[in-house]
Amino acid sequence: MPDSVWRLAPRVDLHWRRWDAEWVVFDAGSGQTHKTDTLTAMTLMVLEDGPAGPPAIQDAIARELELGDDALADVAARLPELLADLGRLGLAETIAG
Repeated sequence: MPDSVWRLAPRVDLHWRRWDAEWVVFDAGSGQTHKTDTLTAMTLMVLEDGPAGPPAIQDAIARELELGDDALADVAARLPELLADLGRLGLAETIAG
């Protein structure tokens, strides 16, 4: 998993709304709406900028949210399952690794 590179799936076209820590993202490509937490939203936003592996995703999220070591460790622990979930939802896919 650490060597894998992820990207948004083809035809994914995300539109965002946020209320405090809750995010709603509409994928115009599939017509589906997803309610997400901040970590999932940030991961998708990183992938909107282009393909990235888990270490690059973690770094981008840590910079954006100004995370400390404990919070960064939590992101690192949660990211593999989160990416797998995004893959199952058809929002993201691996392109290498």
